[in-house]
Amino acid sequence: MWQFELDGQQWRWPKGEWLGISGPSGCGKTQLLTRIACGTSGWLQCDQHPNLLALPSHKRGLGWAAQSAPLWPNQQVQAMLGTLAKRHQFNDWQSIAHELHITPLLQQYSDTLSGGERQRVALLAAVICAKHLLLLDEPVSALDANAARQVLSVIHRIATQRQLSAILVSHQWHDLTATCHWVYHWQSNTLSTLADAHRAHVLNHPSNACALWPLDGKPHDGQVLVNGHRLECGPLAPSTLRIRIDAHEVSIARQQPGPSSIANTLKVTVTDLSHISDTSLIATLDWHGYELYALITPKAVTTLGLEKGLSVFAQFKAHAAKPA
Repeated sequence: MWQFELDGQQWRWPKGEWLGISGPSGCGKTQLLTRIACGTSGWLQCDQHPNLLALPSHKRGLGWAAQSAPLWPNQQVQAMLGTLAKRHQFNDWQSIAHELHITPLLQQYSDTLSGGERQRVALLAAVICAKHLLLLDEPVSALDANAARQVLSVIHRIATQRQLSAILVSHQWHDLTATCHWVYHWQSNTLSTLADAHRAHVLNHPSNACALWPLDGKPHDGQVLVNGHRLECGPLAPSTLRIRIDAHEVSIARQQPGPSSIANTLKVTVTDLSHISDTSLIATLDWHGYELYALITPKAVTTLGLEKGLSVFAQFKAHAAKPA
């Protein structure tokens, strides 16, 4: 179990899991990670190991990917990564470089890389250096959403294999949902599970509502196992941890629909109906303790006679089940 205390922040989270930090720009998130990496006060300890913040920075076992992705100046990427790998006895870094699409960059100099390329290299450098914990400050901000998801998925898998925990700062909610188990809300000074944090996020952003379901195992042959149930899905990477189902992809029926091209039909219970505007509502649906959302119209509520506690059927196509 990790224990952290610094300037009023107190966190506890399990070893090997990721903690995300959510908060507005300028609130101090980057400064906090900087103090964890370089400061001399506070408490950061895992299990019976000594307080890492009492050790010199180079002995803390931290891998730090800072927001601007600083790299060694005027150095070939391969020379920089090779030197770090030798220093930290990390032998298989080149296979990870291939997964992160860094291999074509190895002969280039750090000063010639684009922002996204620098971030990929900085993430690999952080993984090479990390013995206990990754500190990731907006590590994929220069990448598009799909590339960011793929890169974080690779880093998360490597971290899991090495039993590394991580603290991830990001303004993008999908970065946190793709990797984190816990979310710290800077403004409210509260730490919650990802499920509780996502529920609050949906309440605050109902027009962007989506289900967020963890997988029981790896996707296989166009299917995933969720909560012990097999669902049809679109193409997913083997390292996918969770799927997202957007509310606008979900339809509701009172009777079980017959055969159709819509692959997934689930028996659910209506738990809430929330107005977004004069023309739309969000129906919150319970599926064996997992929440699913449907974007519907007031006319649909009247036509179907929807009300809290009613059992209905929810449908969504295979390609609606996307990586979180």
